[in-house]
Amino acid sequence: ADVMWLCEYERRIVFVGFSDEYLTEFDPPHWADQNGQEHGGPTFVIMRGDRRCRYRWQVAISNETDENGWQYAACFGSEQWLRMYDAMNTWVRRRWHRGRYIGEVPKGQLTDVSESDAVNEAGTGSPPRPPPDALTSSLTPANNTGGEQRGGASESAEMMLTEND
Repeated sequence: ADVMWLCEYERRIVFVGFSDEYLTEFDPPHWADQNGQEHGGPTFVIMRGDRRCRYRWQVAISNETDENGWQYAACFGSEQWLRMYDAMNTWVRRRWHRGRYIGEVPKGQLTDVSESDAVNEAGTGSPPRPPPDALTSSLTPANNTGGEQRGGASESAEMMLTEND
């Protein structure tokens, strides 16, 4: 697959803020793939069978997300996700990350990411989560082949693994 989608989930605690540490056992995992299966999150090298594949990750930003790619709702099962945070009515948030396949790591080649940092693509059997089609079709894995359009200008935010917004 040339494009891989991961979703990041967080829950809010009043007067404290959003964090994946506040997720409950009934919530989706912090990171889930497009099928709702738990995932280790975006890494530069992901194991796909016996192949080590390199990916470049970006946060999906559109006119249905805030400037950092987040969508907000009252609960994870919500049909309505908002682009703006509302302190009275939003308790959870999600953000889609798009990973572009940039090549296979040849066997025996050292990478900038150790083998132990590579994430296996297999999920852990978590229950299904909201699919990417909850966003506009311009952000769905099947239809997104380029940068998202926002106000006519192509925008994307390069994802930093240390980001905390």
